[in-house]
Amino acid sequence: MRIWRYMDLAKFVSLLSTRALYFPSVTELIRVDPFEGYFHPENMKASYFQFDKGQEVEAKRFHEAQLSKFGVSCWHLAEHESAAMWKLYSLSDQGVAIESTVPQVMDSFGKSGKRVKPGDVDYINFDRDADDTASTAEPIFTKRKSYEHEKEYRFLIKLSNPGEGELVSCDLEALIAQVHVSPHVPSYFYDAVKSLVDTYLGEDSKPVLHSKLRDEPKLELFPRELKEWMASQADRERE
Repeated sequence: MRIWRYMDLAKFVSLLSTRALYFPSVTELIRVDPFEGYFHPENMKASYFQFDKGQEVEAKRFHEAQLSKFGVSCWHLAEHESAAMWKLYSLSDQGVAIESTVPQVMDSFGKSGKRVKPGDVDYINFDRDADDTASTAEPIFTKRKSYEHEKEYRFLIKLSNPGEGELVSCDLEALIAQVHVSPHVPSYFYDAVKSLVDTYLGEDSKPVLHSKLRDEPKLELFPRELKEWMASQADRERE
């Protein structure tokens, strides 16, 4: 299965120049989704039994302190590029997407010295009873169903400094299968991305492709000779 990492041009340049993939702390993601790193309340209650009712603030601080120890790299799991992901993660419709696979990404970290754990995100309904929605997944691999459209796949590391995102060195030749540029970008943007890839990875080392979403439908018409033959066949059938 293919996985995709959508980003703006600045993040793509950073990836190429540092030859490292950035893993933000899970606590950074809480700013976008307050449920990030949480799982069903009943499961949380069982996990933090040392806290009594009335100590919710203390329990939350403790939980977020645990989350701050971990960083994640988030990818989109799909066979094809996604119009929704382009809109969500490419600034001013001028973004870049890396196409890869899970084995390729894991291979790219081979010399980093970091233990990297891959896994699908499990989407659950937090509003239902725990018996209906209890997830066996770790909380960092659990999100609300409202985000199910993201079809997220994650790579997890333990951060060197809790709460601080970390760059993890990677083999870009292994990491990147193809590079895609977002739909409707001007030609100079494509040329700039192609030049960056050629400069950092070697000329024509990786395919740089226009998004297929920019393609126009092809109207395939019958050749005149075939139309005449089809008409003659129809005439014969009527005789």
